[in-house]
Amino acid sequence: MGLQRQSNGQLITLDNGSELGAGGEALVFAVPGEPSLVAKVYRQPKQMHGHKLAAMLANPPDNPTASQGHMSFAWPVDLLLTTGTAQVGGFLMPRVTQMRLLIDFYNPKSRREKCPLFNYLYLHRTARNLAGAVGALHARGYCIGDVNESNILLTETALCTFVDMDSLQVPDRETGAVYRCRVGKPEFTPPELQGGKSFADFDRRPEQDMFGLAVLIFQLLMEGTHPFAGVYRLPGEPPPIEKRIAANHFPYGSRKVPFNPMPAAPPIELLHPTLRQLFLRCFEDGHSHPSVRPNAKTWQIALKEAEDSLVTCAKNEQHRYGNHLRSCPWCERTRILKGRDPFPSVAAVQSGQHLQPLKPKKIPIVPAPLQHLPAYPRVQAPVGYGQNSYKLPQPPPIAYTPTQLGRPRRMELKLPSVNPLVAGLYILALAGAGVWYGRNGGLPIFSIAPLLKSMPAGNNSPTASTGINIKVTHRIQYQEAAVQAIAFSKDGKILVSDREDGTILLLGLEGMPQIKPIGALLGKSAVSAIAISPDGEILASASRGDNQIKLWQMDTGELLPQIAAKEGIVSLAISHDHQIIVTGSRDTTVKLRNLSNGTLNLTFKWNSGWVNAVAISPDQQTLVAGTESGTIHIVDLNALKEKQSLKNGSLPVKSVAFTPDGKTLASSHGSKINLWNMATGQRKSTMTGHIGEIKAIAISPDGKILASGGADKSIQIWDLHTSKLLTTLNNHESEVKAIAFSPDGKMLASSSADGMIRLWEIKN
Repeated sequence: MGLQRQSNGQLITLDNGSELGAGGEALVFAVPGEPSLVAKVYRQPKQMHGHKLAAMLANPPDNPTASQGHMSFAWPVDLLLTTGTAQVGGFLMPRVTQMRLLIDFYNPKSRREKCPLFNYLYLHRTARNLAGAVGALHARGYCIGDVNESNILLTETALCTFVDMDSLQVPDRETGAVYRCRVGKPEFTPPELQGGKSFADFDRRPEQDMFGLAVLIFQLLMEGTHPFAGVYRLPGEPPPIEKRIAANHFPYGSRKVPFNPMPAAPPIELLHPTLRQLFLRCFEDGHSHPSVRPNAKTWQIALKEAEDSLVTCAKNEQHRYGNHLRSCPWCERTRILKGRDPFPSVAAVQSGQHLQPLKPKKIPIVPAPLQHLPAYPRVQAPVGYGQNSYKLPQPPPIAYTPTQLGRPRRMELKLPSVNPLVAGLYILALAGAGVWYGRNGGLPIFSIAPLLKSMPAGNNSPTASTGINIKVTHRIQYQEAAVQAIAFSKDGKILVSDREDGTILLLGLEGMPQIKPIGALLGKSAVSAIAISPDGEILASASRGDNQIKLWQMDTGELLPQIAAKEGIVSLAISHDHQIIVTGSRDTTVKLRNLSNGTLNLTFKWNSGWVNAVAISPDQQTLVAGTESGTIHIVDLNALKEKQSLKNGSLPVKSVAFTPDGKTLASSHGSKINLWNMATGQRKSTMTGHIGEIKAIAISPDGKILASGGADKSIQIWDLHTSKLLTTLNNHESEVKAIAFSPDGKMLASSSADGMIRLWEIKN
């Protein structure tokens, strides 16, 4: 193939042996005698190519990394003319070497393999450099159009280079013509260009590039997670990413959407607060008003602020995290990933330890009845009940037995003449009998979903030598999001659990083995903690979203006066005499409030990090508070003074529980459980068996056994007298978030990050 340089007439001969790559529109060749250049040659040259490239050569962007001897753009340097004609057949551009695709750095697996010492500071710097390069293009009137990860290369020092420059949208300053970008990846395309629109029909604008840039920055700082990726909470197949973008289904935003964040994604709180606000501006506010999306300069300033706030973990110098966090999130993530460190230490990399394969753990899946409870209508309460709460009336009789088997069928069901509210409540009650509901012509349409009968628990039961037999009897799922809190009523007839929409769901257990939703208490924000008073009369819930503590009368569903709380509550406890409600919060405080009127009586503030767990001793004399730093603070409730603290290492305390006699306290520290003598403050024993952080512990009413669950998806049952492991229950398929014993000790309830609740029968 014969081509001629336009600048000096030099002939260049290219052959198949020098081909470096190929795309849909062109081929790329090494240039003989010019190792620093490559030639991009069009398969079918067009006159438009020559005009567009000439406009680019006449108006190159400033190079923001020129002072570091690095080129930010593989910009055309000369045109190639077909031999014997004046037609442009291609162009010469700089050859890019010793760089990798951007995805190799933000994808945790490829980063660990190819550039393991590229830490979180470098990812922030990469994002800054990306924003700087985009800003330089916009300053010259260019729009990228096809923003995506495959058009960006990166060095191991966080310097980026944009390639495929001839796909830009290019303005011709002399003629006023605009040469459009005709391509684009849907997952980087803003909502206003979604829906099958032809890119060739639109002049792109800078704010549309800013959507794609924000996606890339989100992926860089959130371990490769796409901002619109999530777990679908509705029946049916989840829509593709482009439809989620078009519908503004950003799962990390302030709007209610049918998606939850991906379970494997880092928490959004990992990001610097300013960055979180910019993502909201881009993806939520910018959905209807693209002009409000942050520009490149705004991103640069915010990323510089976030980068300057990074601190170094004391345990691993490669762990960098924002100083707005109380503890290292990468240490926590390493525990969740069972030792797979997102940013391995220098020593681990030098020894190759970071590439050692993890030993897979076989987790038996044991079948049990699965009850799907569909989402129900959020309605105002009928007269006689508290605001935003309701109980279910007795549903109308239907000729259907929930346990019958057979193929699902659809049927119309005529409801009695009642108001729409009661009709909606009937729907919820029927959902508990395995009924899925929808709408057709304004009438409820039901599809009968048969429920399976109880099945054997398989190898869940431990050997007879342990003296205890536990088997799963029910699986209940009514959302894909994590169930953060569960509790039994005092009589054991109701199981209380939270929903991500702020609702507290009441599940009736009296008619076991059939379980039905018997009521719901409606809130407005995701619940972070639940507590039931020892006498079973009052249910309390706390949520960080609306900063409210809600109180209900358990027997009537009446909503009592709410308590305003601004401290980000994550744990609750109620005293036996109804006088005090105790809260533990993210602002490192424990607060004691008057339960009847919400008056703040006392505040304890320690420099120990978030207060993850609080508990009151059975004799009402002692309050304990477990913190993120590993310290357990102990308060004398008579004197209202701290009397001592317990500490064993620096791992966060995520759960605490008293034995029924109050003489022993159990606390979780990472993957260990400590038992403490409350009279002496000495550690009695340590129980180890979990792989990963323990999220919840509970002690049986007779004080004989302890149950623990956590990040390794298992529940472990321990003998409190001997501190020995009795059995391990491996039925959960996701991180165990909460555990509770029934008041008679014959049942254990557990919930997990995938929204599943399991009920276990206990026989001694």
